[in-house]
Amino acid sequence: APSGGGAAGFVFLCNRLSRKELFDRSLFGLPKSQLKDMLKITPSTPLFLYDFDAKTITGPMKGQGAPRLDVEKDAWRGRFPAQLKFVADGPSMTCKTGSERFKSGALDAARVASLMTRLR
Repeated sequence: APSGGGAAGFVFLCNRLSRKELFDRSLFGLPKSQLKDMLKITPSTPLFLYDFDAKTITGPMKGQGAPRLDVEKDAWRGRFPAQLKFVADGPSMTCKTGSERFKSGALDAARVASLMTRLR
């Protein structure tokens, strides 16, 4: 098990170009160096998607299976090999983030609670 337990929440990133492929494949992807962080995702970890072009956050989603390398080797031409399949966790919503920025990785419980309030 990951040290320190699972992540309270986790953010993945996309832009206007990668967003369609991400939803078509129901697949999150990050650089290989972030696989270690992704291993903190448990089946109950709420997952969010920050679109840094549109300045929106979408969620929650939940992971299917464990994060690993090359779930779909040809996704994003191999640029984001640390991957996790996902499904919607109930109705997922999108909201504008305004000036708030997100980076990929684990979120603390307070930030997850704030996002869940805005996305419901």
